[in-house]
Amino acid sequence: MEVREARVVLCKLLRCVPIARPQTTLRAVFHEREVVRSQRIFGGIAHVLSAYETKQSEQAREPFARGVNSLQLIREPDGWRVLSLLWDEEGPNTPLVLEHLFDQGSEPWPRPHALV
Repeated sequence: MEVREARVVLCKLLRCVPIARPQTTLRAVFHEREVVRSQRIFGGIAHVLSAYETKQSEQAREPFARGVNSLQLIREPDGWRVLSLLWDEEGPNTPLVLEHLFDQGSEPWPRPHALV
């Protein structure tokens, strides 16, 4: 199998402004574990959907949060790099049903007029 690198074109849309460092250091203590993954790779680009559960510690019985991470990756000469990371947590209108979580992505995309 041929291994190709993807080409990236960076577009600067907004000007970056430096952010001052906080005076105190906060340490978040939690343990996140991946429970289901779906990945698609085409050439030098990849998309990964990863369901997770978050606990106060590894020994905690129940998670205090669950959700889905969405990552876009690009292959570079020394390996894969993350281009973007988005996530959303489970809520009353977005329950996390692990058995069928990523099944919806297997259907063809609706035509643009059907999205309205």
